[in-house]
Amino acid sequence: MISKLKWDSLERRRHISSLLLMYRIQNQQIAINAQHFLTPMPPSSTRSYHPGRYQIIPARILLYKNSYFPRTVIWWNALPVDVIASPTFEAFKGAVTSGP
Repeated sequence: MISKLKWDSLERRRHISSLLLMYRIQNQQIAINAQHFLTPMPPSSTRSYHPGRYQIIPARILLYKNSYFPRTVIWWNALPVDVIASPTFEAFKGAVTSGP
């Protein structure tokens, strides 16, 4: 039925929703202070570095590892710079939903 309706899987919809919330947190469009939960990645000269990256949150317990911030930081850091630097929420949403 999902393929007939051309819906994305629940996993993909949750992934996109998490990234959309992270965009709003980072751009202060929502009342969650990112500094309490996220630490910016120190500058480096690697190809994958961009100023919007955050340090991976270490988690030993699977329950915590699958919670919002530890899980979403990994996905956020994997996004290209041009997607993270989207000027508007709608542009970011379009870039994230059109991806693989």
